[in-house]
Amino acid sequence: MSGKTWATVVYDKSCLPGVLVLNHTLRKKRTHYPFRVIMSYETAEDRDIRDVLNAAGIAFELVDTVLADYNGHDIRGRWQKLSAWTLTQYERIVLLDSNQLILRNIDKLMSKSLPYDHIAASHLCTCDPNEPWQAIPSWGPLTSLPPLRHQHELRSTLKAPPLTPSSPESHHRLHTGIIVLRPSSAAYARLINTLNANLHFNEQDVLETVYRDRRRPLSCKYNAVESTMKDWHRRLWTSAAVKVRTFDVRKPWKERGGREVESWWKAWRQVRPGWYGNGHEGGNEVRRELWWRVLRPLVGS
Repeated sequence: MSGKTWATVVYDKSCLPGVLVLNHTLRKKRTHYPFRVIMSYETAEDRDIRDVLNAAGIAFELVDTVLADYNGHDIRGRWQKLSAWTLTQYERIVLLDSNQLILRNIDKLMSKSLPYDHIAASHLCTCDPNEPWQAIPSWGPLTSLPPLRHQHELRSTLKAPPLTPSSPESHHRLHTGIIVLRPSSAAYARLINTLNANLHFNEQDVLETVYRDRRRPLSCKYNAVESTMKDWHRRLWTSAAVKVRTFDVRKPWKERGGREVESWWKAWRQVRPGWYGNGHEGGNEVRRELWWRVLRPLVGS
């Protein structure tokens, strides 16, 4: 086994600015664990992606595209995160999103107690009454999803609400921003079988079904989500105890301005000189060429 690693899934080159900032902030917060990109063989055909990752010193794992089966025909969807379960050479993977910012060291997730057949992930916040939860077929009517009422997480400990079989249905909903998992061929088979039986499912639905009553909740400090925290739990979004901030409304590198994305841009300004240089430090010919040809067009002006 290759031990434990942080990982994020790359779908196309538009993810690259986020990957570079994610890697940078993990290192800045002095993680002791490596970081890997997971991408399909098909995605890796884009040489720009491979060149940027190689220039950044970020290793990558190549996996098959996750496909569902419908009457013998392969169906494509946004299910690629499930491929992390195929990397059985790793003892543990903590799956992150490329649109996240690491604010504090999160190495505790690598040693978090977790039964063999469990995952750990944060609750999905359903406190916003304006969100069309009822439009998601597998979720049922809006009235079946009471809010988490997790204002108690405002305490400095930011403990996650306990999860039991009798917990409200909304507590069983998870957010896929951070997932602590143990790769397993058997677990992957269960995930794919569930997907094949429910082609309308997204990754979240599949994980909620397979890991029902087998999920350890993570505190929202590991996944402070922009779309809910900044509006409904402003003190949580800005709390000094928050360790990971998740920008789920938009890719923060696509636009400038706005208090919500300024923290991401601050980290980007620390990454950027190492690519184009400033006449005195950072950059090299390979990186400079990749900056102007690949990275610069991906970042909002």
